[in-house]
Amino acid sequence: MNLPQARSRGACALFVFAVISAMTSTAYAGGFYLLPRGVRGVAQGGAVVAGSDDPGALWYNPAGLVYSGRQFLADFTLPIQTVEFSRINAGGQREPTVSSTSQPLPIPGFGLSENFGLRDWGFGFGMMAPTAALNNWPRYVDGPNGQRIGAPQRYTLVSMEGSGFGNLSLGAAYRPIKYLSLGLAATAVIGVFAVDVVMSTCDNGVLCKQPEYDRWDGEAKISVPSKGGFPAIVRPGGAAGFVIDLTGKAPVRIGGSVTLPFTLSGEAEFEVDLPDEQVAEFRGAKLSNNTADFEVKFPTIVRFGVEVRPMAALRMEVQTTWENWSVQQEMKVEPKNISIEAPLLGKYELGSLSMKRGMRDVIAVGLGTEYQIHKAWQIRLGLMYEKGSLADDYFTILTPDTDKFLTGLGGTWAVRPNILIDFTAGHVFMRNRSVRNSKIYQPYPLRPAPEPDSDGTWMPGEAVPLGNGDYKVEASFVGIGTRYTFSPW
Repeated sequence: MNLPQARSRGACALFVFAVISAMTSTAYAGGFYLLPRGVRGVAQGGAVVAGSDDPGALWYNPAGLVYSGRQFLADFTLPIQTVEFSRINAGGQREPTVSSTSQPLPIPGFGLSENFGLRDWGFGFGMMAPTAALNNWPRYVDGPNGQRIGAPQRYTLVSMEGSGFGNLSLGAAYRPIKYLSLGLAATAVIGVFAVDVVMSTCDNGVLCKQPEYDRWDGEAKISVPSKGGFPAIVRPGGAAGFVIDLTGKAPVRIGGSVTLPFTLSGEAEFEVDLPDEQVAEFRGAKLSNNTADFEVKFPTIVRFGVEVRPMAALRMEVQTTWENWSVQQEMKVEPKNISIEAPLLGKYELGSLSMKRGMRDVIAVGLGTEYQIHKAWQIRLGLMYEKGSLADDYFTILTPDTDKFLTGLGGTWAVRPNILIDFTAGHVFMRNRSVRNSKIYQPYPLRPAPEPDSDGTWMPGEAVPLGNGDYKVEASFVGIGTRYTFSPW
């Protein structure tokens, strides 16, 4: 392999890595759900597994459709996440602090349940999106002398504007005996992506010895757009659940559900703007193709809850959730006949690539209460603790999933007996992180990125860690929704 060809391989490798990483974070943000879904769900810390009794059961526990009756649900949750990053670069210097506040995009949920006059049956249909935060970051910042320099996080993420995901669900539940309900739901994960990142074409040692010098930066715009008005990605999934209702004998209801794993895969398109105006070797460079197949595994999710009703006006539930994120140890990608060619580069074909993720399983515990203070008013309080899915060495601003403690407050106003308005607000306290042993490296054109010395001191020619530095993360949320109950058959 000649030097120009090797350098072109490194350029391609970086933007393909960035494609897969940014898509995953866009889909589920955090580890990867930033908040429990829905106005009632987040107000109760996700503790609506045993007590599901509206179309939101399609998300938490499809067995709850038996209790939903003929009901319509529409809600919107607005998460606002702020991330602050003070990076320590490969040379050990602290770079200018950058921050991002997520776009103010309400996350929707719509659902309809129907029993068709059948007392022991429930059916549901819905379109519900996970509560994700969409962050945009600066491309440039002011340097110490007032000059414009590349933003410290640019090799990880610049923008995810135009991305979105949701679940289309169809479910049914049946009560075979008095105290037991069973439910199933078929789902389709649908969505579109749009991601902007920066890549470096520096070879870190021969022609360029400053691997983070922004003169050698190029830009990549990656997208999986809608096709003819239809979502670009459609992947099947499913869920199953049960409810044991002992309220006829004791004030207890027990529920559990399993959401099946799925694989997110498809074809990504990208546009690459190489630094041809500044770096002579890239003048006139062209890509022979602009597509790559990708594959990312998503986890099994298991929920379990116990609801007690010590009095008619009070419902309390404790729940636990396990998400098998350790299934995502890498992201696979297969470029489709991609080569780069230029007068000074020659031509080089790009082979298979993959990226480490190093994720670990997530466990969350939530407590939710609902109290009827008046025939027209209910109040809710929720608490939740969730362990982050990423250890320090794999932590970046791309998926800033750290330990969370959620506090939620909400309620319901019964405008009429069959028209309910739900509302909520709360805050998520997220543990700050200080990373000094990052295993997320800038890809290299000449060879696989070597591990740094055991003492952590970077030397020219070694791997450039991208995640070292200090992180501050927090989030708040508000939400509003409505539920409408139709007259019985």
